[in-house]
Amino acid sequence: MSKLHPSRARGRPSEPAAEDLREKLLDAAEVRFAEQGYAAISLRSLAEEVGVNPSLLHYYFGSKHELMLAVLHRALEPLAEAVATLRQSAEVESREMTALLFRAISAHPTLPRLLVREVLLGEDRFRDYFREHFAPRLGAVLAQVLRSEQQHGHLDPEFDANTLVLMILGLCLFPFVAQPVAEPLLGVDYSPAGRERLLGQVDRILQKGILP
Repeated sequence: MSKLHPSRARGRPSEPAAEDLREKLLDAAEVRFAEQGYAAISLRSLAEEVGVNPSLLHYYFGSKHELMLAVLHRALEPLAEAVATLRQSAEVESREMTALLFRAISAHPTLPRLLVREVLLGEDRFRDYFREHFAPRLGAVLAQVLRSEQQHGHLDPEFDANTLVLMILGLCLFPFVAQPVAEPLLGVDYSPAGRERLLGQVDRILQKGILP
């Protein structure tokens, strides 16, 4: 993945301004890729949306493909690190896991749609990249956490940990995939307070269903 140039070229933004601009470009790319699809978006159209010269996108990211990888890394790397920390805990409650997922999604609310569109249903190269770089550090580690909790008698041992991870991810991610429909038609509240209530309902489902 491309990095910011270590020494600013003539006419380039200063370091603080450059980082702010880079974040704006990533924000725009994340939303546009999620809503319209990677193939439908050009670097020029993204640059126009943010109000910069397209050459700046090439300067920061090199190519549209590398821009997509930067979007994934920005959203998923902190989550993978948090999951690794969770794994070190002596005891993990289900709410810790769901809260971790909800915090990550709240910071990037279009991420679930992006993952469905471009990783699950999109090009093989993004699916393969996700499998190599993130799947072992997310789903696989969460399954290890669940198996440890089962061994300590904190979770129902009848559950298959891998399947349980899939169900937990579905409960946490699908409401955000469905937001364009769930918000206007079902009246689901996606404000910060609404997300907290949604988290509480997901946790209640898990508490009632997976404890021994």
